[in-house]
Amino acid sequence: MLKNSNLLSALLIKDCDYRLAEKWKTAIKENLYRRFKLTNPNIKAELLFEMTASEVISADIFYLKHKSKFDRKFILDLISKELTNLATYF
Repeated sequence: MLKNSNLLSALLIKDCDYRLAEKWKTAIKENLYRRFKLTNPNIKAELLFEMTASEVISADIFYLKHKSKFDRKFILDLISKELTNLATYF
């Protein structure tokens, strides 16, 4: 992500591209479906994956806005904890 941070800042912060955010969110959710081997998820799983994908994108946008104030590892650790929490539902 760091090598693309200027491009992502332009697309997600300076001139927010909602289509990019939705495509990114869809990609994250598809990855989660594969990871948890859900081919026909119920509505609760869909909601959890939607929330998780939104959290990941929000965390990355927050990092882009404040990257001089903390280490990227902090964000990655938070995302990892969220994914671990998500795994308890399945």
